Amino acid sequence: MSPPTLSTASRKRHASGTAMPSRAANSSRATAQLERRLGVPLLERTTRQVTLTAAGEAFLAECRTILAALDTVVRKARNAAEPQRVTIAARPAAPGILPALLAAGPQGPDGVHTDVVFTYNGIRALRDGTAGVALLCQSVAVPGLELTDFGLE
Repeated sequence: MSPPTLSTASRKRHASGTAMPSRAANSSRATAQLERRLGVPLLERTTRQVTLTAAGEAFLAECRTILAALDTVVRKARNAAEPQRVTIAARPAAPGILPALLAAGPQGPDGVHTDVVFTYNGIRALRDGTAGVALLCQSVAVPGLELTDFGLE
């Protein structure tokens, strides 16, 4: 069995509401080394269980945020490398302009390849780089985004 990690300790703790039973006799050397480097314990270890400390919970949450940000950076870099491709975020069964875009096919008349991502959160898709354009049913300004009205539903 593999030694416990922050992620497995967190999942087990949240899934059961109790502490995670020890999966290995020795704690992970990498985790112990990280704890020494940080100067704080991340895991509470006993002979019967391993749980996250408050510092471990905070560290894990920040690591997840950093990894999500890295995913966004990678998507945005890839999108920048393909200027002839645009991804449109739209709600499933979006009315209005979407059927016309889909009818034009994946390669529009201007040579731009169009992909569609169906989501209920077009603003998040724009912010995380999943989409470059979103069809929204919104008339309120969104900080950091430029809105263009296409018409009324």
